[in-house]
Amino acid sequence: MNGALIGLPSLFLWMPISFLVSNCVLFVVPPLRQIAESYSAKTSRVTFREAQQMLLKMTFYFALVTLPLIALGFIL
Repeated sequence: MNGALIGLPSLFLWMPISFLVSNCVLFVVPPLRQIAESYSAKTSRVTFREAQQMLLKMTFYFALVTLPLIALGFIL
């Protein structure tokens, strides 16, 4: 039971964090960045900055839910 309270919420918390990191890697590599920017310009999708802001909000909301569950798993 404790392992599930620690493992599953931490998995859900690491998903948006990994998206943030992969977005930064995509932004740093110039050929990948050019492809991403041209795709977002053609399809009217969000820019890098907007995507990072949405991911930060999502990470914050996930943390609000998952961190108390992880703490509960350590307490029990």
